[in-house]
Formats: sequence, structure tokens, C-alpha cells
Amino acid sequence: MGVRNGQQFIDGLKANPREVWINGERIEDVTTHPAFSRIVRQLARLYDAQVDPATRDTLTYEVPETGQRAGMAFMPAKTAEDLRRRRDAFYHWASMNFGLMGRSPDFLNVSLLAFAEAREVFGRGGQRYADNIVNYYEYVRDNDLFLSHALITPQNDRTKSSAEQKNLHMRVVKETDSGIYVQGARMVATLGAVADEMLMYCLPGIPESDADHALSFAVKVSDPGVRQICREPYTLDGQRSDFDHPLSNNFEENDSLLIFDNVFVPWERVFMYRDVALNNALYTETALRNYTAHQTNTRALVKMQFAVGVAMAVARSIGADKFLHVQRMLGEALNGVVPQERSGAFGGGMRAHVIRHRAARAAAASGASHLPSDSLSEGGGNHPDRGCRRVHDDALGRGFHCARTFRGHQPLLQGCRRDVFARPGTAVQARLGSFRRGVRHPAASVRALLCRRPGSDHRFELPPGAGRRDDAAGERGAGAGRRSRARTQASF
Repeated sequence: MGVRNGQQFIDGLKANPREVWINGERIEDVTTHPAFSRIVRQLARLYDAQVDPATRDTLTYEVPETGQRAGMAFMPAKTAEDLRRRRDAFYHWASMNFGLMGRSPDFLNVSLLAFAEAREVFGRGGQRYADNIVNYYEYVRDNDLFLSHALITPQNDRTKSSAEQKNLHMRVVKETDSGIYVQGARMVATLGAVADEMLMYCLPGIPESDADHALSFAVKVSDPGVRQICREPYTLDGQRSDFDHPLSNNFEENDSLLIFDNVFVPWERVFMYRDVALNNALYTETALRNYTAHQTNTRALVKMQFAVGVAMAVARSIGADKFLHVQRMLGEALNGVVPQERSGAFGGGMRAHVIRHRAARAAAASGASHLPSDSLSEGGGNHPDRGCRRVHDDALGRGFHCARTFRGHQPLLQGCRRDVFARPGTAVQARLGSFRRGVRHPAASVRALLCRRPGSDHRFELPPGAGRRDDAAGERGAGAGRRSRARTQASF
């Protein structure tokens, strides 16, 4: 089949009805229900970009074994250039939603790639499990399916093990020559209601007593006995104006409690069975964390650029960017995302974490693979995303803090769409419209800085007269302004 377009994704959801509940109501069609219709359309946009001639080569690659195109997240990285291609695909998809979709299809796609490349690890439980994970990877890749997962056991009584709560936690209850039967619950299945399949595996740290819970397998969301109970949505389609709530209206990723009611799983879809040692090795002996960290932190970079871009647009819209203390705050926020290009690679900030790479261990049957570097962890040990997370939290927080600080109480006093457009042509409407046009793609100004060529002499110049000190600011403010000028110009 190869890559799908958006309509094919929607048609697939319609053709495979699933048991989904929200607000006490069973949903007949997730593609049209107001709790899911918006995010379905956003996902469809991502799939449409895969077949768009302008972006096809960025988002897809040709599979040598089949000659068909597949999503770039499925591509094994044999060289550093392959890693860059994967990163560019992650970045493009994330840019289509400002980095706000944490579980876009590429996240589980790279997870499955990591498992397929570590087939010898799954093979410790028997060769058929190694074959199963490779076959399932190829099946998902060639059919361009959207996966979700649920890793957490329901938090009912944390003083007891899963074996002591076997009626609640997901476990195997029966084994036959054809497959296994699974019973119990898991959470949190992000976007599970609009996914095609569930890829199930466990977090590490399972004790020997919980062997019945140490499973890895895949099921279709539409399989009999698979039930999802979704949390209350933030908003429903048509309930709130896009003018007032453009992000929450379009990018909410609903989560669900996933329940298995005696669900049959054929052996061909079982990848690990009652193997505690193997379960606890998945995170350390596969590239799972490296690959998901690569995708997650590339998306986080886009989200940070969005936050800093909003802060820059807010400051510019009200003229606050002329003040030195505002420029200092913006400069500090930019330090988290602006690259320092040295020797052809980024040396600092978030982009440094995202782009670094190294050659690493080889998958048994697929040749050497390049992994996103463990330098992502910056001392994070087995957590390749921990170092990036520190950078992300700092820069993202600074960006939104700046935006809130610069605007003061204006958001509280800003009228909604009905108020603003009640009298067309008014000054307030023109002013607000100008501001909204400026922040429509606020990351563009940040990307312009990030994408400049090495050695270019680009400086964040202070406006004329910006060095004059406001008498009310005092000597402390003046000193901060001088230091800000030196730091900011040195950074560019």
C-alpha cells in the first residue's frame, strides 16, 4: 500500500469501528464526533503532507525491499545523513502543529523501528518472537498505520504489586495453540480513540512475581473486547471560537483508559510472553529511548521556538521590544534555541542536543545503525532525553513567562471574537488583527535566526535611543541593560 493520504486515514477509521466512551456516551464515529473531529483533521493534514510533491521527499523514503514509499520515521539510519533526514521529517511534522502534538504517528513509528532493529533481544524468548516483531514492523510500515500505546498500570493501590491486583492490571489469563487471551486495564492511551492499533509493552522494573503481566503484543483498536474510556475533553468542536482558542480547539490529544475484556491475541502478534528479564531489558538494550528522544526533542525544539516567537511577537506588537530589560529577557529565552555553529555542528542550546549523533551498536540482521547520541542525556544515564528536557523546560518556561509578563493584564481585558467584531472597522479590531497576523507563524522569526549560514554576521541590533535609561529604573536597571547589550550582541 505505501504511505496514506489524509482521506485514506479517515476512511480507515470509519471502516474499523471501535468501542470508545466519553462522558458516558458510546461514540459511533470518532471522525465526526465533536470531541475528536478536530484532531482527526489535524492528523489527516500530516498524512496529506506525505503525498504532497513539495514535501514527499522530506517526509518519506523508498523502501528498498518493496519499492514503495514509507514514512521517514521507519527508515533505519545507516549514516549520520540518515539521522538528519529523520530529524528533518520530525521537524516538518512538528512545525505543522507548533510542536503541540506529543503523540503524532512518528513517535510510535520510531519505537517500533527500535524494536525491529533489536530483534535479537526479542529472540531471547524464542526465534518466533524475533520474527514476529520484524514482521509487525514491516506490516505497520507498509500500511502506514497509526499506533498508540498504554504503559501505566491503573493507580489503584500502589502498595501492592500487579499480581496482587490481577483483576485490575492487564495480564494474560489463558494460553492456547492459536494465541493468548488478555484481561485487565492500562493507561494512558493518548489518541488511542483515533489510532489504528495498540502496541503494548511494559515499563521496566517488573518483579518476578508479576510474570503474567510481562507482555508485549499488538492488537487492533477495533478488536472485540478492546474498550476505551476517554477523559473529559477540554473542548468540543464548535463549542468555542477558533479566534479565542486556536490551540486547544485544534491540538487536543485525548487520553483514554484502555480495557482488555478477554481479548484474543494470535501468536503472530505476540513479541514477548511472561518474560520478566526481557521486559526489564527493553529500555536499556534497545534503541527505544534514543529514538523516541530524537523525535520528542525535535518536536520540543519546535514548541520552544513557538513559545519564544510568541514572546517576540507580543513584545513587538506593543512596542516593548525597545526596552533593554525586555531585550535581555528575550535574549535569555533565545539562548535555549539559537545554535552556536562551530565546526559544522551546533555547539549549544537545544539544537545541539537534537543534532548530535554517533555510530553505535549493530542490529544483528540489519547491519550497523546510527543512533541519536547518548550525549542527549548530558549525564542522564539511561535517559537520553533528560538533558534535553532540562533545556526544554527552561527555554519553554522563559518564552511563555516573557509573553505573560510583556502583556500584563491585557489578555484578561481582551474581548472575545464577538466583542472585537461587533463593530467592524474599529481601531481595537484593527490593532488586534495586526497582532494576530504577527503571531500566526511566530516561530518564523526564530527559524530565520536558526537557519542562517555559519559565519554570517547577524546581530540583534538595539533600536536608536534604547541605551537611554528611564529615571524610574535606577542604576540597577541601567547596569542590567548594559550587560544585556553585551551578552545579546555576543550571542549572535
